[in-house]
Amino acid sequence: MTPSSEERLLRFGYLLLLVGISFLGYLAHIHHWRYAIGIICLFCIWSCLTGPIVKKREMRIRQAYLQALETAFASKNLPTPELKTGRSYSYPTFQLLFRSEAEAEQAEKAGCITEFKQALNAIYNPSGKNSPFDFDSHLAVSIALKIKDRIYCR
Repeated sequence: MTPSSEERLLRFGYLLLLVGISFLGYLAHIHHWRYAIGIICLFCIWSCLTGPIVKKREMRIRQAYLQALETAFASKNLPTPELKTGRSYSYPTFQLLFRSEAEAEQAEKAGCITEFKQALNAIYNPSGKNSPFDFDSHLAVSIALKIKDRIYCR
């Protein structure tokens, strides 16, 4: 299944779920409370069906940004930093952990970090359209130093 068809399937499923819940909620309100059991069943069925699709999409995105990191640093023959990921306000965050300040400066001068940020923009904004809610790699990527298992932000 291509990524675009997965996205369409998820969006269509969310629409069907909303319509089904609205209809069963109306029936539960007007006729009998037992229709609320149908709402719970819809949630359970939908979560069982979409779980694998969402997990597969997340793994594909993870592979893409790990490949982008490897490509950005391998092209300049520099050691690849450790990558720590997270989320902030539902947006992904990336922290590049370098072993020394000199290594971080060398990567910046070589353009590896800029190349990684451009690749992230291509992964998370595939349409190229700009809106205020789009992913911004300049906000998502931070640089830190990892020395003796301690992290120091730059």
